[in-house]
Amino acid sequence: MSDRFLSVSYFPQIRFLLTQYKTCSIILDKYPDNFPFEIISRLASFIDLLPEYTYNLYEQCLNNCKLRMLESDTRTFNPMMNKYEIGVVNGIDVGYRTLYVFLSEKLLTFRYYEKDWIGKILEYNFPSNKFTSFKRSRSYNCFYSKKSILIIRNDDHQFKLDFNFDNIIHFDFLHQDEELFICLKDNQSINIYDCLDKTLNEQYLFDSPILQCSTIQRHMELLIKVTLENGLIHYLITTNLQGKVHFELIATLENKSEKENIFLNFETDVYYSEGQSCIYLYHVERSENDRLEKIENFPLLNSIIYRQSFYTNRDENILIWLTNDSIVIFHSCKNFFIIPGQYDDICTKYYQSNRNFISCLNRYQSTIDIYEWKLQEIVHTYRLLVHLSLNQKISHWTFEIGEIFREYL
Repeated sequence: MSDRFLSVSYFPQIRFLLTQYKTCSIILDKYPDNFPFEIISRLASFIDLLPEYTYNLYEQCLNNCKLRMLESDTRTFNPMMNKYEIGVVNGIDVGYRTLYVFLSEKLLTFRYYEKDWIGKILEYNFPSNKFTSFKRSRSYNCFYSKKSILIIRNDDHQFKLDFNFDNIIHFDFLHQDEELFICLKDNQSINIYDCLDKTLNEQYLFDSPILQCSTIQRHMELLIKVTLENGLIHYLITTNLQGKVHFELIATLENKSEKENIFLNFETDVYYSEGQSCIYLYHVERSENDRLEKIENFPLLNSIIYRQSFYTNRDENILIWLTNDSIVIFHSCKNFFIIPGQYDDICTKYYQSNRNFISCLNRYQSTIDIYEWKLQEIVHTYRLLVHLSLNQKISHWTFEIGEIFREYL
């Protein structure tokens, strides 16, 4: 077919297509699934000149393309796929091809499909201003405040349960979302309820009122930390014996002087203070004399630290915090690395094959950078995948990683 490339060829249209294919062959050798995008990106500039059968090829590639080439009428880059006017947003989250937007008195869900970029919008109303926060689990959407928890099923979005208490400071699901753990401030017990009928299944009593509470999940278990008014910190785990959940006390610590703390994984709690360059690891499952470990020489710590969990191995979590000019990522291998940049907030995702993603927001400049990073044999590497610059202020955002990448603002 080499004669088809000659300028005197009697098949100029075939020569044109072969030339386009030749220019992208290096990419297609490595990424054959990119064929539709590579073809449409090269034919788009000639859209008004294409003969019928070439235009049909363009249409077929467009219909089967998992990537999108975005341009506005003025040939400037426009990253927005869709835009909706919905009012003040209180919270935002994303599940598998579904965007959840929490407003003061309703929940909006946007369903997206591989070849449907407009999406299906569903709306669910509930009492105005009763709930202040939003949380998702595998099976439920939860709306809550200090006095109420409303649980809605993910599959059919039907109202499930409504809990009413005073001073709710923490709750979490366990046992494959069949039970709900609830902790109340100034109470002297932690409780587990059945998600089917609100039956109290288990309770653990303390000898002092509760000030703070936090949890971390592993499989069907919870690690629970409870801080009491008497200065003691208790660590408990939930165990399942013959179908019934029980609390088991595994460690007790006198209140640390560090102001902040966050779980690193199911065995390790981290204590830190803003502006310091060290952290304290508290290993709850070690012997009492070997539980506390100090790690120094970090970039100055922020008041807020984020945790990312890896679903293939929950023990290999990371902690992330922001400095004035960088992102610091601390791995459970006790190494850390730095990504330069000025950011105000981050959002993290984990994808299959040990691919880790960090979305970084600069609110002042209205820009978002998406980084991918990997840990291979104690060596951290990262690369910038996406840079978005918008002409509007951003209050909430999240993103989804998969065969199709989407950013939600």
